[in-house]
Amino acid sequence: MKAVEENPEVAVVVSAGSPMEPFLQARAVARVVGGAEGEAVRERLVAKVPEAAPFLAAPVRPVVLTVPRWRVTDIPNGWLPGREFPG
Repeated sequence: MKAVEENPEVAVVVSAGSPMEPFLQARAVARVVGGAEGEAVRERLVAKVPEAAPFLAAPVRPVVLTVPRWRVTDIPNGWLPGREFPG
């Protein structure tokens, strides 16, 4: 977390693990949150993914990512290089 706080620019990849399935890449700005905002992040995550509740009950610090744009690569549909979409 110290590294993220010192340099909040991060890379993000969303992938099933196969290059032949669509995947997303982005640069983002990470912001470590706490207090009421951190609790709101936890509540949203548990509402979306209830099985994450035990993990989020641990003393972890939520991080909010701001993604200005995504690059989507979909090789079977000819998106190579990928196409950019707004965040």
